[in-house]
Amino acid sequence: MKKIIQIFLLSAILSSLLYNCQKGNAMNDTYVYETGSGCDENYPIDTYRQVFYSKDNKMIQIDGLGFQRGPWGNGGVTYVKNEKQDKELPATMKVGYYSYAEDKFYEGEFNLPAEKIKEYLNEKADDPEYANKKNENSKDGFFHKYDRIEVGFTLGGMVVLWMKGEDAQKVLATFTAKEAFPEWSSVFEDSSRKEKVEYGLNNDVYTPKVKNEILTKTLPLGLWKTYEEQFSWGPLVNLPSGGKLENISMKTINAETETLYNSAQGDKKRAVPYNIEFFWSLNGKYYNSRIVFGENMNYYNAIYKATKASAKDARPSDFRQEEVYKNFHLLKPNESAKLSINVDDDQSVNVSLKQGDQNFPFKNVIAKTFEQ
Repeated sequence: MKKIIQIFLLSAILSSLLYNCQKGNAMNDTYVYETGSGCDENYPIDTYRQVFYSKDNKMIQIDGLGFQRGPWGNGGVTYVKNEKQDKELPATMKVGYYSYAEDKFYEGEFNLPAEKIKEYLNEKADDPEYANKKNENSKDGFFHKYDRIEVGFTLGGMVVLWMKGEDAQKVLATFTAKEAFPEWSSVFEDSSRKEKVEYGLNNDVYTPKVKNEILTKTLPLGLWKTYEEQFSWGPLVNLPSGGKLENISMKTINAETETLYNSAQGDKKRAVPYNIEFFWSLNGKYYNSRIVFGENMNYYNAIYKATKASAKDARPSDFRQEEVYKNFHLLKPNESAKLSINVDDDQSVNVSLKQGDQNFPFKNVIAKTFEQ
């Protein structure tokens, strides 16, 4: 009997140790990250459901519930934020939103690439200023490249998930929510459906272009899918003699951002760029050169907050009409190209797209260089 009791006690102790070990591992498998949501600023939406769930079904709120603001890929200011604390990895996502321009509801439940999210959250910063340096606010003591999961909603039920950091943003996955038919009053209590639709058309809610699309039923439902198209290209910066490139940051129309600290990182598949910025030095002086692919100064001002500019001017309403989009679509498929950026002795900048013996110069760009 005594032996049986001893075996029982030993079994209980081992079970307790195993449970605590599993619990400890589960607690350690958490990450410090923020969440956010938004939409294209030209096509406002309202979310009534946006939440992640962990593998064990623990709820992880996504910041920004309600009326959404842009620009695409950046939810902007969120006045009510959840506490910044350790969270488990999100495994699924449930969403529900109203698309004002379409006067439609969309809902969906999606499985997320949890392992890929884990890889991004574990990725250490490659910025030389922070790489391999200690960070007391980080769980593993290092600076990381990504610390935010962003969700974007747009026309036709398209939902995009990005990983985001200070100088990096990467598309994780794209989903399609289905049209839904909830009771109007369960989502909006302040107005009827008719009042909501008429207010949007009769007030300064939409740009003239979008208002016309609504009235003529020509909304660009697949627009953001076209923005995901990628080409094999890389930047090539030619500086004045003796100049040294410090880093280059590229923003593309699918709301990705990539910062290179090593010019030898080479060509790879990327979407069409809309903004490029690079830092360089020459004879002990440091410079910042900026390129915006477009002629509208409001566009430049909105990106760099140079002067007061409306958020609606942050990006063109349809990149397919822009010179940069058309030039990239002149490239031969499956062949690498270089975006050649030449900085002259007077710090002026000109840009062209080169592939083999073909050269497509850019005429419609805003390029500025500042001494730091």
